[in-house]
Amino acid sequence: MFLIEQPIKSIIKREKKHLFFSLLFFLIIVLPVFAQRPSFEIYPLSGHPWPTIENTSVNKVSDSLVTVGARITDISSVYSAGVIIKDSTGNPKETQLLYDDGFHQDGDEGDSVYGALISISNYPLDTFTVDFFATDVFGNRANLPNAGSFTTGGTLAGYSYRRKITIQNEQIDSDLADFPLLVSIPSDIASKMIDTEFDDIRFTKSDGQTPLPYEKETMSASGGKYWVKIPNIYVSPTGRQNQIYVYYGKTGDTNGSNPVNVWDSNFKGVWHMHNTSSPATDSTINANNGTQFNGVTFRATGKVNSATSYPNTTDYLQVNDSNSLDLTGNGTISLWVKTSTLPYNTTDYELVFKRNGSGTNYQFFLAGIQRSAHQNELGLYNGSSIYWSGWSISIDNWYQVTIARTGTNSMTFYVNGAPKNTVAANWGTYLNSPLYIGGDGNTVGGYNKFPGTLDELRISNIARSSPWIKFEYANISQNDNELTWGGEEAL
Repeated sequence: MFLIEQPIKSIIKREKKHLFFSLLFFLIIVLPVFAQRPSFEIYPLSGHPWPTIENTSVNKVSDSLVTVGARITDISSVYSAGVIIKDSTGNPKETQLLYDDGFHQDGDEGDSVYGALISISNYPLDTFTVDFFATDVFGNRANLPNAGSFTTGGTLAGYSYRRKITIQNEQIDSDLADFPLLVSIPSDIASKMIDTEFDDIRFTKSDGQTPLPYEKETMSASGGKYWVKIPNIYVSPTGRQNQIYVYYGKTGDTNGSNPVNVWDSNFKGVWHMHNTSSPATDSTINANNGTQFNGVTFRATGKVNSATSYPNTTDYLQVNDSNSLDLTGNGTISLWVKTSTLPYNTTDYELVFKRNGSGTNYQFFLAGIQRSAHQNELGLYNGSSIYWSGWSISIDNWYQVTIARTGTNSMTFYVNGAPKNTVAANWGTYLNSPLYIGGDGNTVGGYNKFPGTLDELRISNIARSSPWIKFEYANISQNDNELTWGGEEAL
């Protein structure tokens, strides 16, 4: 027994020694190597490249299904492959494994084409990016970020293309509702439209399906201008809240322009001044069209499109007396003005004039020399007093001038979207007068006209907010900066 026991103890002692040195080898040599497996510095030096990902595809085949695929190869073999789907903020939504199941190409396993079908029926409305990854049997991982994208939501049937439009929020100080957004359509969209009258265009919400009311102001092969009613514009948007789509390229389409639905019920008159001849049409449901008197020039160069100019002393537009244009409580008057001469005599330059020999509701004007220190200054007369803006016009520049009554005895003048002066004033009380634009209609003893160009006159019976007025100016004056265009999607 003793003779047998001694060799066994000797063997155990020897094996413990071997085990010790084996463990030491593993800790000093092997473990550091495995700890560095994700680094490009180890396996490439040993002649083993990382997996290769190429020929990726991301295709939205329906409103509820996306296919993804790629050719993935490795010198040894691919251990696993997949995609990471991220939302527009970069947060992962889902990780989906890819399989070499041949649903692309020839259908044979081992063809190195990996793919998957991804259900998006429960995805929120957003634009998602797709990152591909693959690992080999040694644990090396290759990543290909932003290899494709897709947008959830539906599409409008029959249209060949669409593009996403994002409303920038830098000039938005608070949430806005039912805002008439100016959208300038570029020539590359016009070139894809089929209808000779450019009727094959539509706008939708960010879901890609819900139509938005719009008004076509002008459209040609070089591009166009549209007013689109946006239900909500957010100061701090999330996801696709400040995004819309424009669709175009459809055979047999009809004109979908619907001006009266673009301008909310608080707009009592909206004159784009873009008509080729009299009358200057009102885009609201009130139909407060302006009739030309004497030599008003139509199709003058405007701020948005064309405009009206008033070269002669007796030129003006007249809108028949309408209760819809009477301002008695809160209200807003806004228009774009440009003149090549300053008031040089004892007559004022009349912009918007609702007054006759019997009384005044409102008179928005630029002061003549008889106003002494206020010459060239923007003012308002309400039948009893004149109130001043503290701002004077300069020649040969476009300005948006606005006055808003925000409460009893409180009116604020704005120029180019910025407040200039708040005064303790109200509208005048006399209501039975036509509305005159660009002159006074010879109703108060002589023609006082505006020798310049007027565009985009709007009258509302509510006080448009300071954020509204600010963004309205920015949207018109800096249209290309306020909207960001996505790439064209073929449908």
